[in-house]
Amino acid sequence: MGAQKIAAAVEAPLQVCGDRLILGVSIGISMFPDNGMDEKSLVSLAVGAMDETKRSGGGFAGCAPDQIKAPTDQVVLAGDIREAIDKNELILHYQPKVAM
Repeated sequence: MGAQKIAAAVEAPLQVCGDRLILGVSIGISMFPDNGMDEKSLVSLAVGAMDETKRSGGGFAGCAPDQIKAPTDQVVLAGDIREAIDKNELILHYQPKVAM
């Protein structure tokens, strides 16, 4: 399985500047067309599976749409924000706080 190979490669100890680093990985998997017909639902379910994997200690897991509450709103919002940044559509308003 591809996810198992990725997890093993990421979790293998690394030597960096004389220090030994061990990383963890959490992978969520969703499959087209079994888990969704569009990218938003597939990504949303994969994020839900990844979150479930994190809670259980890492590794990888496939999505089970009936068991995972997919964070659809978070995924959509993150995509909308990235798109707004790319299109230069965000405006920053500064509101200083002053104690009287």
